[in-house]
Amino acid sequence: YQYRFTEDARDQLKRFVNDNILKCSIDLHSTTNFEEGIQFAENCVAFPDLLLLVENFNEDKRIYPCHLAILRRANYFRMMFSLPMEEKATYQEYKDFKDSRRLPLISLPSCDFEVAEIILRYLYHDSSEIPWQYAIDVLLMADFLLEDRMKSMAAVVMTQSKDFLEKHSIFDILYVAWETKMERLEQFAAKVIAFDLKNYTK
Repeated sequence: YQYRFTEDARDQLKRFVNDNILKCSIDLHSTTNFEEGIQFAENCVAFPDLLLLVENFNEDKRIYPCHLAILRRANYFRMMFSLPMEEKATYQEYKDFKDSRRLPLISLPSCDFEVAEIILRYLYHDSSEIPWQYAIDVLLMADFLLEDRMKSMAAVVMTQSKDFLEKHSIFDILYVAWETKMERLEQFAAKVIAFDLKNYTK
């Protein structure tokens, strides 16, 4: 019974995220007024208490209506709103003067929108689905957010997906392992190289 209840609750949360957060995101094109976009996001059915701004590598921008209680699952955001930082002060001002203040706006480093949405699904309903095409970018973003568990999930995809291993060289894995301090990936790369040392020393 407990398992069924948990799974039903997770399914409801998945639908909520898909219908009221991801589908309610606002693309800020050159013809879109920034203030209009924020106002639309503020009034969406998700009842957000902050907005997440994501800019991809083509400099397109998208706003996601979000909830601090969920984003705080990531250590980076927990620290942001726990320590005496500008974002914490802005959020407190919003809570104190809701009628006259815009929702706080925070951002992620530049990334594909798909990567941002993988992160949001993970934070909201613990989704572990990481398409191999985005595994490296998710690993790098998880490292930025100080999320070791998600780093491990991305690393598993990188080492077990045949498509990923056909697309990327072992040195791609090694470089990102060093950058993110992922010992699991370092050991995997070392094992692959050791088994085919003759080929890698040509």
